[in-house]
Amino acid sequence: MKLLSIKLLGDTSFRSLAQGFEIKFSSKLSEHIQPKCIIGLNGSGKSNLLELLSEIFFYIEEYLMQVEKNTLLEKKDFDFELEYLLPLSKVSFLLQLGFEKIDKYIQVKIRKENSGYPVFSIKRYESNKPYIVQTERLASFLPSKIIGYSSGMNELISNPYLKMNFQYFKDYEESLKNNFTYHFDTSRLFFMSYESNNLIVVANFLLAESKKLKIFHQELKIDSLNSFRIKIRFQDYDNKVILVPDDIGKDIEKLKSCATIYHDQGIGNKREIVMDFYVDAMLKIAFENHFISAFELFKSFYRLDLLNIHLVPKSIRNQILKSSGSLNISQIIPSAPSKKLFDFEYIKLNKENTFEPVLYENLSDGEHQFLQIFGSLSMLNDEGNLFLLDEPETHFNPNWRSKMISIINNLLNEQESTVKNQEIILTTHSPFILSDSKKENIFKFKKENGNVKYESFENSEIKTYGTSISDLLEMFFEKSESIGAMSYEELQEIISNIKTIENYNEAKKKLSKFGDSIEKFDAYNFLNQKKMELE
Repeated sequence: MKLLSIKLLGDTSFRSLAQGFEIKFSSKLSEHIQPKCIIGLNGSGKSNLLELLSEIFFYIEEYLMQVEKNTLLEKKDFDFELEYLLPLSKVSFLLQLGFEKIDKYIQVKIRKENSGYPVFSIKRYESNKPYIVQTERLASFLPSKIIGYSSGMNELISNPYLKMNFQYFKDYEESLKNNFTYHFDTSRLFFMSYESNNLIVVANFLLAESKKLKIFHQELKIDSLNSFRIKIRFQDYDNKVILVPDDIGKDIEKLKSCATIYHDQGIGNKREIVMDFYVDAMLKIAFENHFISAFELFKSFYRLDLLNIHLVPKSIRNQILKSSGSLNISQIIPSAPSKKLFDFEYIKLNKENTFEPVLYENLSDGEHQFLQIFGSLSMLNDEGNLFLLDEPETHFNPNWRSKMISIINNLLNEQESTVKNQEIILTTHSPFILSDSKKENIFKFKKENGNVKYESFENSEIKTYGTSISDLLEMFFEKSESIGAMSYEELQEIISNIKTIENYNEAKKKLSKFGDSIEKFDAYNFLNQKKMELE
């Protein structure tokens, strides 16, 4: 997948993105994954772009769910145009409609205007011919998965993903009234929260290929998964028994079959299942037989995790389903209860040079983020995926930040056919990431009169790939000094009032206490010039 453009149509605005906002991305194709980097100072509105994309794909997903159920009720007042490329292999049925294998990509446009329903159109990549409107198999023309992530307090980006989970839960609950065979599937929208990282870590270390796990040993010294516990309860927020559809019941039975030991006790709302897993070769074989791949296991965990919505009162569920985009959904969901319906406990990892296994929860914030970001990229590696990552390097040390783009490409290098067919859009404050990015993939956001403006560098004279960190700091983050503000101010004060040779000697002595930097070198040059003037 490769995003080409996003545009707000008509009188639609979105947070600080004003009416008529449009951003065009480079159409250059690369042999490597080159994230599109949205940069800017705090409050510049860069996260709004990720939120807009998330809301657009949530709306389209919701629309297609309504089409499938013949329940189209309203035409939402949210107008936009979206263009992107999809690998032809993802929509191979088009080969029967005149497309050829040499095309490799198709160009997709989704346009919704005048408060109407979205219109899907396609054409050959870089063709001058007009788009062809599509009315069938519309879901095939969407990204395979849309994966959202936020490292900070920007919970608005999670809204559409949470809302989609509640929509699926509502369908499941209504269907259970008359039909226990409801298929409780997951949508193409996934949000990688701190809680969902448990699911990623366990699924990866149980079923991911060993070559995909090498990076976690190299950087985190994690050798393997040691053990973990899963608990499942059947009591909702109102102390009533919960009912589960057949496919979730089958997931539970498969987990029981894989468990080293389990207890299934009680009946009705008092039922509780406790499963302990001590990881060895045989246990991994059992999981492979039942779940096949890390992603299939993750999906089963994700479905089971949605059962925790039973702990949210119905009044709040309804409020969430009817909410507008401005409501912060995460703030009205009750805080995690001490006893969840589906929960992991005591996840332990084997680390190099440690005598005892390490509890997952005792890892550092940076280690958690490393497992989450690169674990998601490794596992969710289908052609046509779209990753929307809000400051994914926040907790990384400088070494990891400098390696981030390299790790992404090395991690996905095993899937050569999919490497350039996944799209990553991220916001960042890291000059290390920019130093591994081509200028056409960097967009600087800023606010003017409350609205977002941006600058593209594709046609500029500047270079970013391989550019020094200090130059990038000055170029994009308005930081011209290479040292901290406090030491810089002290250095400036030392050289600010040189009127005598005694002043010069005293200043030179004070400068010797500073570490090496460009600023210290410039200060010495200034002092030498003043000395010549005084002599």
